[in-house]
Amino acid sequence: MLSIGTPADLTYEYTHLGNSASVLADIASGKHAASEDLKHAKLPLMIVGRDALTRNDSHSVLTTARTIATTYKFINP
Repeated sequence: MLSIGTPADLTYEYTHLGNSASVLADIASGKHAASEDLKHAKLPLMIVGRDALTRNDSHSVLTTARTIATTYKFINP
């Protein structure tokens, strides 16, 4: 489980990748180490939280999330 955004006290273990939108851009371009994990994921899932929708750059964040979802086969045509 990977997480980007504000760290939270969850009931399961996860790896926090940071809280900057640049992490999303690095994953989308394949520059982030997490990109390899996503390439090999069998059933990837992305949850976009409310904070992503209320940012000033929310359109950019959602566009990058869509790129990640398409690139790493979260969305199957």
